[in-house]
Amino acid sequence: TLGFLRAPRSVTFRPASPPLLVSFRLARPARITVAIERGSTVVRKLSLGALEAGERTATWDGSGPGKKPAPAGTYAVRVTAVSTLGAATLTAPVTVRRAA
Repeated sequence: TLGFLRAPRSVTFRPASPPLLVSFRLARPARITVAIERGSTVVRKLSLGALEAGERTATWDGSGPGKKPAPAGTYAVRVTAVSTLGAATLTAPVTVRRAA
């Protein structure tokens, strides 16, 4: 159902910088959620809803709770797809840096 998760190994967020772009491929239609995690804490959860099969993308603007900038550190981008066959999850590590 879900494969080929691609995310940069690191990203530097600056004021007005572009968001982190994550891409993945769906083999069949599925409901998608993307969780940005730091340790065991979910910093941001993006519900993309039901998507058709194909190459798909999601973006994260670097914000955390309350839309405040998430601090620099190591994060995990976790994409979960739920289809008629069940659930599949892929995870990629991302190092976030902050610059003025």
